[in-house]
Amino acid sequence: MRANLLADTLTRIAELTPAPAPAPTPQAQPAGGSAAAPVTPHVPPAPAKPQYIKAQSITVPFAKTYLEDEDDVTRYLDEMKKTLLAEISAGKKVIV
Repeated sequence: MRANLLADTLTRIAELTPAPAPAPTPQAQPAGGSAAAPVTPHVPPAPAKPQYIKAQSITVPFAKTYLEDEDDVTRYLDEMKKTLLAEISAGKKVIV
């Protein structure tokens, strides 16, 4: 669908971009100079590729269908913030 072209393209680019190789954690040498069996270095897992979504595609739960005063705007913006932060916490990037 053409409406999601930018989000789909950015997500595809992120999928095709290779993740940088994580640097192994250096291991401490044993005290006393005795040779111990080499320990396999800990390699953290590669970060997940981001998914891009359009802000317009996110539904903000709100009890009213229109805003009529400053309190409505404040409550709506609070709900919008919660919704956007939930999407970002899920690993998505929001296109505005």
